[in-house]
Amino acid sequence: MFNKIIFFIFILYQFNTFSQECNTPLLLLHLDVNKTLIAEDQTAGQSLEFMIASEIAEKTVHQWEPNLPPMSYADYVRKILVPGATTKEIKEKRKKILRNFINILENSDHPDKNAIIAQYYTCIEKMEGRYLIPSFVKFLCILKEQKAAFRIILRTYGNDIRLGKVTKEIESVLDGDRFFYRGSFKKGTLKIKGMDSMRKAEEIYLFFRDTIGHVAIQDDWKTWLKDNKRRRSGKPFIFDPADKEILSLFFDDNINSDPDSEFGIVNLLPINESEVSSSLLHKLYLRKVETIEAILDEDYFLKLIKI
Repeated sequence: MFNKIIFFIFILYQFNTFSQECNTPLLLLHLDVNKTLIAEDQTAGQSLEFMIASEIAEKTVHQWEPNLPPMSYADYVRKILVPGATTKEIKEKRKKILRNFINILENSDHPDKNAIIAQYYTCIEKMEGRYLIPSFVKFLCILKEQKAAFRIILRTYGNDIRLGKVTKEIESVLDGDRFFYRGSFKKGTLKIKGMDSMRKAEEIYLFFRDTIGHVAIQDDWKTWLKDNKRRRSGKPFIFDPADKEILSLFFDDNINSDPDSEFGIVNLLPINESEVSSSLLHKLYLRKVETIEAILDEDYFLKLIKI
């Protein structure tokens, strides 16, 4: 497994041309949509400006009141300004405050406020006139240029798949490659339009491995939420560590960095028993996307496939 990843990274970074006949793995790229590939949240009606401001607020730590310990501004909003269970009303109150975060920061005594505000405007500038995050576009272009074998499998809790804008944007970048299948997961069962439902893990894996074109999947948000966002009810990620012809990776901005936590957005489901620890499987197959870094660094997705 290590050799496959190292070899593929070597190809990307050395920019050596290779053909489909070379013994390189087929990349199965499972990709979240919101804040992973695009810098806005269509399903929640959140603008680019709000998304970038709220993401920066998650990372901007300061002592916002004299008697409080340092915390991120987002935590300050959740815990101090608008505490309580996350109801629709509370969510809207928090959003209203976060929309004004840059102005609040500008009037604060945060020692790094000028650099943070500059970062915000740089992100806005880099995304101007774009829908897909630029580092992801560059990643796709390099895969195409190097004739790498890969398949995109979009995995979203939102309605982006039905809207079709994301798939059209990706198809435009790939210039010829198409999304041939669209479907959904419901309580672990994969339903693809025009096909019989797939329940067995092996069957689902073989579909993703052997199908033609790219695939767009809407995941089962209601089941995950009902189970209090436990990993076991998250997005099913079925992969085979023993399949030497395939390299499966899952990219998502909400991946839990703790491999042993029962809570998480991705449910790792290896179809062959492996002696590899859960923490190593987590490291090998999952890629947490940091949205702001992905916007600022044009090589972000290339670097992200490194171990």
